[in-house]
Amino acid sequence: MFLPQTDVFEILRCYGLPTVETSRAEKQDELETIAQKIGYPLVLKVDAESIVHKTETGGVSLNLKNKDELLSAFQSMAKMFAKEKPGFILQPYLQQGKEVIIGAKGNEGLAPTVMFGLGGIFVETLKDVQFRLAPLSEDDALEMIRSIKGYPVLAGTRGEKAADCEKLVEILTRFSQLATDFPEIGEMDLNPIFAFEAGQGAVVVDARLKLKKN
Repeated sequence: MFLPQTDVFEILRCYGLPTVETSRAEKQDELETIAQKIGYPLVLKVDAESIVHKTETGGVSLNLKNKDELLSAFQSMAKMFAKEKPGFILQPYLQQGKEVIIGAKGNEGLAPTVMFGLGGIFVETLKDVQFRLAPLSEDDALEMIRSIKGYPVLAGTRGEKAADCEKLVEILTRFSQLATDFPEIGEMDLNPIFAFEAGQGAVVVDARLKLKKN
């Protein structure tokens, strides 16, 4: 069973993991009220247990600048996913940092496996990831980050500024402790996490958590 994204974010925040402001709505009028509170531009996402890959199925709309764009995106998604009877997630649209992914998978009779790599399309196309058993020390986390082939992207190449790897180390260690504390977790992915410039932190933008069947 997959948990609603708002529930997953609440769990993450309990472990000190930074998440983007997130609200869930069931109906159009709720959506408009939340939009006024958060402010534009916004991101709209469909949210249902059966919809795992939201981006690939048209369940994400980015940089919605006003009410008309929001309602148009909502009506399109509501029609497209009518059979799933989904809720809808609203988040502020953020200037994109460098994308990374952190994941965990439960193991029978063994500590959970934690994964780290470049996020977004890179995790699918390059499969440039590292794995360790939880829980992680700060040294373990730093080694994972520095071991991916794409580390120069995070360290800063061709004049680009380095990402906040210190914050990523903190997120990795806290996340690994969460995975360790709850053996009920079957799979958990934070993808993407936006890592901003060094000293400016990182934030979880999307997450999914699947509980074990038993």
